[in-house]
Amino acid sequence: MEGHSQRLLTYGRQCIDESDERAILEVLRSPWLTQGPYVERLERALVERCGASHAVVCANGTAALHLAALGLGWQPGDVVLVPAITFVASANCAAYVGAEPHFVDIDPHTLAIDPSRAEDAVRSLRAKGRRVRAIVGVDMTGHPADWAALRDIADRHELQLLDDACHALGATYAGGARRIGDGVHADATVLSFHPVKHITTGEGGAILTNDARLADRLASLRSHGIRRGESQVEGWEGPWHLDMTDLGFNYRLSDLQCALGLSQMAKLDHFLQRRRAIAAEYAAAFAGHEDFKLPCTAAGVNPAWHLHVLRTHFDQPDGRKRFFAACLERNIQLQVHYRPVPQNTFYRRRLPADVMQGLPNAKRYYDECYSIPMYPQLTSEDVAYVVRTLCEVRARVPGT
Repeated sequence: MEGHSQRLLTYGRQCIDESDERAILEVLRSPWLTQGPYVERLERALVERCGASHAVVCANGTAALHLAALGLGWQPGDVVLVPAITFVASANCAAYVGAEPHFVDIDPHTLAIDPSRAEDAVRSLRAKGRRVRAIVGVDMTGHPADWAALRDIADRHELQLLDDACHALGATYAGGARRIGDGVHADATVLSFHPVKHITTGEGGAILTNDARLADRLASLRSHGIRRGESQVEGWEGPWHLDMTDLGFNYRLSDLQCALGLSQMAKLDHFLQRRRAIAAEYAAAFAGHEDFKLPCTAAGVNPAWHLHVLRTHFDQPDGRKRFFAACLERNIQLQVHYRPVPQNTFYRRRLPADVMQGLPNAKRYYDECYSIPMYPQLTSEDVAYVVRTLCEVRARVPGT
């Protein structure tokens, strides 16, 4: 095996510089550490960037999904359609409020929920008397789902549409005419600012919407369901008078985190440009290698490339495990995104034993997929090393 990387190359990594450090230090020296002016500043920056009318930042992407489920009014007896391949939080948000996630197979090319299978599920479930309430679309790896098709289905069947865009800040579709988060198709869009995402606040998330009443409810629910101020509180007695009108949560994001987020937002275009350049380098380097199936990009889509997922048919049941171990020996740490959600014990106990038979694309994807390094600090030399190593491990390690 030729050479070794001198540092560990993981599937993702935060990108922090001195400007981020200065932004945090400025807040540390200010009167506010939380619930201060930087919260609103980050929300305004997200509105300007994504094109929605309102943004509500919160503690993390999972909290954002939970708040969205609450704000949209999901409740026990509701069924919410979710793609089988996603992070568990995309389904858990329905379970949190007593609704039932129903898993739908993915499009084998975009890896997002398959609109035709989603519509089939709506019809089948309603024929059984089930109350289908919403569809959760996930912009898997940063590639937008087919939002026009999903909106059409939602309108015809009177469904809500939630975009889990935790992978997709900065992605566009419809030939660049539509931005993820602009609210043209989705009723609400959820973002994550985890360290491996496009921008980070350490932990953090946001909900984008064009519905002013929904945004107001989300803002209240993220802070214990408390209302404040003369215009908000019935029988207002003075500036001390707060009123908890709903059972909410402490899902707030601090000024420290929002200052970091604002600093990161200023570099978002650079981060996206570099991710797209890395994806192009991988595409060129793996061209002609039949053992490595590259990601697909639908017409008119410009992905955000949160993840770069390859697919390989492994010759032995433990082939992927051997492949991962051999790559890690050479300082490349791969990951799988994701195991089908219904295969997790929590859902497996609650679903029919044959649920995966109805999800052939999800099963095939999981058997073959793995994420390779994708983050802005990767150099062209790093990319070349990743490609060379994967090819050599595939050729030389038995069972892979």
